[in-house]
Amino acid sequence: MRKIFLLCILAISSFCGFTQPVPEWFTYPDSPTSGRFDDIFFVNDSVGWTVNGDGEIYKTVNAGKYWDLQLSTGDYFRAVEFFDENVGFAGSLFNKLYKTMDGGENWYDISDSLEIPFSGICGLSVADDSTIYACGIWYSPAYIFKSTDRGHTWEFINMNAYAYSLVDMKFTDKDHGFATGQSDDLDEGGVILYTADGGETWEVKTITDHPNDYVWKIQLLEDSITMFGAVANVSGGFSTRFLKSPDAGDTWEIKLVDDDYYYVEMCGFMNADTGWTGSYECLETFDGGETWHENTFGYNFNRFFKVNENLAFASASTIHVYADTNYVAPPDTIIDTTIIDTTVFINNMFPAHAIIDIAPNPANDFVSVKYTIDKYTTIDLSVFDISGHLLHRIYHGLIQQGAYSQTWDHDLPSGEYVICLHSNEGLLWKKFIVQ
Repeated sequence: MRKIFLLCILAISSFCGFTQPVPEWFTYPDSPTSGRFDDIFFVNDSVGWTVNGDGEIYKTVNAGKYWDLQLSTGDYFRAVEFFDENVGFAGSLFNKLYKTMDGGENWYDISDSLEIPFSGICGLSVADDSTIYACGIWYSPAYIFKSTDRGHTWEFINMNAYAYSLVDMKFTDKDHGFATGQSDDLDEGGVILYTADGGETWEVKTITDHPNDYVWKIQLLEDSITMFGAVANVSGGFSTRFLKSPDAGDTWEIKLVDDDYYYVEMCGFMNADTGWTGSYECLETFDGGETWHENTFGYNFNRFFKVNENLAFASASTIHVYADTNYVAPPDTIIDTTIIDTTVFINNMFPAHAIIDIAPNPANDFVSVKYTIDKYTTIDLSVFDISGHLLHRIYHGLIQQGAYSQTWDHDLPSGEYVICLHSNEGLLWKKFIVQ
């Protein structure tokens, strides 16, 4: 009888091992779509919000199976963060910060409470039960707002001495936190800043040391030790990299993702081994970032949000869920991942901004660039050398929908150059030659 009992135990153990759930990426059929959902935030394993560049805020109460539209404006929403199920904030790139006190049933523009005019909000971070930080903006200048009373009043912190622009933030308590963006010296590339006194003083923890990099997104794992940062380069044509810290952000190592260039905004890890980075395309690692391969389960990624050990989300052109599908949903309630031709997407981005022509090409003492803007947005149209150094900004700022042509008289030496069109919606670039 004892032998039979042991055999049964072994059989059950073998069966359980064989049927061990394997998490995967999937999308619910009723998930909303957009050019890009820039941010996503959950207060527990069921209730969350997401925002997009179409000026929309959605809420889910069932872990992303269904989403309800709460607000639709003309604002480009970049960031969303909540204290609890009731009090939350949504940051816009168009000079606005919204607040809700009732879980999103009503949203109010509280920009006037910040008192100092600002260009927009790219990053939000709740630090404790009463403190929240907000930062901006990807196209400069660099600044932080701090509230210690749940967003009733705000303090302005000028960050121009440390950064050209700021994109994301992560605070572990009211005093200790990180801010990411571009260094005040653009040739130093991306920067991670750290404060231990609630933003009174800041120190540089790392720079990417490559011209015109950003550190776009930052993540701290639950062990409170391992951190990751997304490295975005906006001059094109370089290797793809990410940042990793083994000691809670005290030291950082820049690591290779691929020798080829991928445009990057998102970087997120489920644990110390399994993670993803990318934007138009997505790359995946299972060994802590030592090796990567493409996993094309979507496109236009911006934020990875881990809810718990079994559930995570990626905000992209729709909302992607990472979980064991047998656990979170019956098979008939999810759809297969659509594999797309990302090269087509890059050349036909949504909205469909485009660099139409660079002429003459080859150029002599001037160059004209024709481009189209599909919607009201912010752009940076700049010229870079082949090493990524910024040479000239053709246009920088807000711009209306339409077709444009601009000419630059230059004295560049012979060689290859790049014109990049960086907008709220993404990045485009074309090369030209000077004879």
